[in-house]
Amino acid sequence: MRNVRARYRFPTGALVAIWLLICRFSTAAAAQEACPSPVPLSVPPPNLSAPAATLVPSDVCIPASTPGNPIAFFDDYSWRAFIALVWPALSGQRGAPDPNQPIMAIDVPLVFETYKSDWETFQTNGTPPSAFDSNTSFWTSHPSLSPCPQAKRGDFCLHRYPSLATSVWPALGTWYPS
Repeated sequence: MRNVRARYRFPTGALVAIWLLICRFSTAAAAQEACPSPVPLSVPPPNLSAPAATLVPSDVCIPASTPGNPIAFFDDYSWRAFIALVWPALSGQRGAPDPNQPIMAIDVPLVFETYKSDWETFQTNGTPPSAFDSNTSFWTSHPSLSPCPQAKRGDFCLHRYPSLATSVWPALGTWYPS
């Protein structure tokens, strides 16, 4: 009786070996087509002359006949937006490019540098922020609490947040940054 079990064992090892040989020499795997080469997309290079380069595009423009992945058009939009934001800013105006300046102008603030900072937008005690082009804020009204009292329009103000949180935020009321 003991030999009956061994005699009727299913030959799994032999079946696995046969299956591997069939797969190895199968013509179906060799007959598969190679991946198609990517279709070249004709996205024009960004225009680096003013005023076209100074305008942030309103949206990504994808032609209806575009086959496959339209990522190149999103890349184009990103570069055009980047170029418009790093264009030299118009003197005395926030967020406005100066079309008379070349993109490589030095010693002038760039468009993105003229946008209001968070501390200019979120005023003390929930007061509405001043006008976008205005230079008044909590810091101009309370220069002794300003982290950069000598800062002028267009200057960068770098300050460590831990000491800012302990010295300035308590003066703003009950809201503290996390």
